[in-house]
Amino acid sequence: MVADELWLQDIFSHHIPAGPVGVRQQLLTLYYQDFQQLNRFLINQYALVSYERDIAPVVPTTVNLDALRQLMAEYNHDFDLIDERPLQLLQQSEVDNHIAKVVKMMTNMINSGQLVEQLIMPQDKGDL
Repeated sequence: MVADELWLQDIFSHHIPAGPVGVRQQLLTLYYQDFQQLNRFLINQYALVSYERDIAPVVPTTVNLDALRQLMAEYNHDFDLIDERPLQLLQQSEVDNHIAKVVKMMTNMINSGQLVEQLIMPQDKGDL
């Protein structure tokens, strides 16, 4: 969620500002085409592979198996992307910088124990 919030602040809002619906729709079309190309870049950059095995045996009963299967199908769909082409709206360098920023921020949060505190401790400390 931290990475998503940073993406919205640093990249999405920069390229898709509020404005006339027609202009915004054109920008969104380019944005989503670039986003698909970025999936291909991430697959190649990090040597990702599709996951075709049955996940049911390893999923805890507290997890919605149907929702997880849908998520896995969407993940695997990224491996069937269209041919590689240049980015039209986004820049590779800003994506690389975003990834480095998120990695650094998450590493700092983990090392400081801040992430663990947020996951374990109630947000409203008045409940204690």
